[in-house]
Amino acid sequence: MYKSPNVFWRCKIDVVKHDGRVAVVWDWKTGKHKVEEDQLFLSAQAVFAHMPTVQLVAASFIWLNEPPESAVTTMMYHRKDMAPLWAEMMPRINKMRAAYEKEEFPPTPSGLCVRYCGVTSCIYHGKGSR
Repeated sequence: MYKSPNVFWRCKIDVVKHDGRVAVVWDWKTGKHKVEEDQLFLSAQAVFAHMPTVQLVAASFIWLNEPPESAVTTMMYHRKDMAPLWAEMMPRINKMRAAYEKEEFPPTPSGLCVRYCGVTSCIYHGKGSR
């Protein structure tokens, strides 16, 4: 099922613990402290999709390389709030889908351009501050 070609999105969660109505999701992070709320939202949605009794998800990043006082970032998601959050997410998803279908990926400069991007024909390749 996970590798099915007919999947809208795939989600891997490091830890899920639940008691019926409430669940916690933990995702260990070893890299730079960068909060990606979309990932937490999608993890919560996966829990709601697979556990119909869960009404509240506390989704957290556990930053393994940070001091204890800043080692956890948590977002709370209520099942009743998911539809409006999907409405916010869908324009970005549709934009990505259109780019994929048209095979049009405009360059987006970032810190990865210097060492990590394999698109050597890009005007930003090898430039930046990393």
